[in-house]
Amino acid sequence: MNQNASDFYNNISDTYDEMFDFENDLKSAEKIIAELKKQFSFKTSLDIGCGTGSFTIALSRSDAKTTGVDLSTSMIDLAKNNSLAYKQNIDFVNSGMTDLINNIDDKFDLIMCMGNTLPHLLTKEDLLTMLSSCKQLLNPGGHLVLNLLNYDRILSSKERIIGITKSGDHEFIRFNDFQEPYVCFNLLEIDWSQKTPLHKITNTRLYPYTHLELESALIQLGFSDLEIQMTNTSKSITIVAKS
Repeated sequence: MNQNASDFYNNISDTYDEMFDFENDLKSAEKIIAELKKQFSFKTSLDIGCGTGSFTIALSRSDAKTTGVDLSTSMIDLAKNNSLAYKQNIDFVNSGMTDLINNIDDKFDLIMCMGNTLPHLLTKEDLLTMLSSCKQLLNPGGHLVLNLLNYDRILSSKERIIGITKSGDHEFIRFNDFQEPYVCFNLLEIDWSQKTPLHKITNTRLYPYTHLELESALIQLGFSDLEIQMTNTSKSITIVAKS
């Protein structure tokens, strides 16, 4: 049975930083933030779907006053611990993407939604609600940065394997099942430390937004200066839009 997003991330939170190697994730995030700083300035930032906090911490370390928001209470707890470990003063908010306006009072120069968070919005109505909230939460001239897997490529090739990583005795296999119009995202965790390996599989339903669907929604809501970064071979899509 597909779990909702909150249950899914609560269930995988204990090994999440091991699976993605938090320190390397943070270094990658800092490179992306440094490139954004070259394009435009920002003093305040919001990280939607912050997970365990790699982008949130990277934003804070770039001298931006930063807020992180996530639906999963377990991921928020880990993000708080990671921010303390890196000596960053960050506000964290437990909220879903369609409830941002009800839970966040500040306005921001930069809003980011990274790491395939958007596909957890299972309807286009929810997508429009979330993007409309971002429009309201951005300062005039502020920027929105969206990142997700390249579903144009994934849907075309019916690509199942997303990634395979290993940390010590733990192996993590991320893969898709296709349940039109959705994608079932599966995580298989294998513990090889035992004579008989232990395993756990967790899954959740996603909506595979194409770049044209996202571009259309952003234009409909009045975003401008859209920049879409993708190629036919790229694993992910990044879209930058101005409020």
